[in-house]
Amino acid sequence: MKRDMDLIRLLLLSFEAGTESEELKRYDANAQVYHMVLLKDAGMIDAVIRNDERGIPNGAIFLRMTWAGHEFLDSVRDSDIWAKIKKHVLKPTASWTVSIVADYAKHEIRTRLGLPG
Repeated sequence: MKRDMDLIRLLLLSFEAGTESEELKRYDANAQVYHMVLLKDAGMIDAVIRNDERGIPNGAIFLRMTWAGHEFLDSVRDSDIWAKIKKHVLKPTASWTVSIVADYAKHEIRTRLGLPG
């Protein structure tokens, strides 16, 4: 399964709000569990992951967002900035990392606020 940054963002937004958005409901449970495992691996959330008899994750219980999760969400929360990230960074032909996404978002925020660099 490929990493879906839209789903990552939606999960973080939902965790913060304490509710599941309509947008999030379009993703199947397996995709959501997989991405919760990724978020846990990245240190953005604490969660309990349940595995099947083969060791494949088949359930997840969100416990809390970490500082890193809040920081990342704060950098990609704005829908205009998210649209720019998707247009300029998350291209199918581009190579990117989560830190590049966060750095781009922070640059856009600094630009909007008139802050240097």
